[in-house]
Amino acid sequence: MSDLFSDRLLDAIAAKGSPICVGIDPVYEMLPDAVGGPSNRRNANDATAAVDAIFAFTIDVLKIVAPLVPVDDAKALGHTILATLLAPPDTNRSRMRAHAFSVTAAAHQYLDALEHA
Repeated sequence: MSDLFSDRLLDAIAAKGSPICVGIDPVYEMLPDAVGGPSNRRNANDATAAVDAIFAFTIDVLKIVAPLVPVDDAKALGHTILATLLAPPDTNRSRMRAHAFSVTAAAHQYLDALEHA
């Protein structure tokens, strides 16, 4: 197995026969009651409860979609998401990086590819 993420991703896509990507952007207040507890009793200021519920939700989603999408290691991905929740990256840097994946940027990249095809 390669150490390069891109190689592992391509291998996983080939194995699953699909390049599907599942976005997981959990919001504690919007989690199902079965995961986060009764919504009327949740305290968004209880960081431990929020992180535990988001981690459980994320792992559950990954277990469900793993047979369908190219997830290399669902547990490691869950731990990475948890680490990011506990130590979020710089917001401005993340926004600047996300701009490269905006609808406008993607449309320009598609147009460029079509013009040079």
